[in-house]
Amino acid sequence: MPEVPIVHMRTFIHGIAEEDLIGKQSDRLLISRVKELTAGKILVGHNIKSDLEVLEIIPTQARVRDTAEQFAWTLGKQWPSLKDLASQKLGIEIQTGAHDSKEDAFVSLLIFVNQFYCIFH
Repeated sequence: MPEVPIVHMRTFIHGIAEEDLIGKQSDRLLISRVKELTAGKILVGHNIKSDLEVLEIIPTQARVRDTAEQFAWTLGKQWPSLKDLASQKLGIEIQTGAHDSKEDAFVSLLIFVNQFYCIFH
């Protein structure tokens, strides 16, 4: 369970319910483990900075690939949504049901790899 009380769970955004946290590792242990797993790695995501702040991870700019920043002003929007980028860049529809962070992470990576591939081919 989290170390501080949950004021508003926001399950509609991330799909995690309070009962999903019962018996799970502490915030400190989770943050420590994520830091270990990401040390020295390139981190890819959409609007990833806020996620990294929560996890207390401060990577160098060279280690971050943020599709929100990479495609700023695409589709006539300063910050296009991941859903819109997935449609335009990959021709797929995402986020049709409850929020799925694994889907978001995977699609962000696909968009990045697709863009990288297009540059060299």
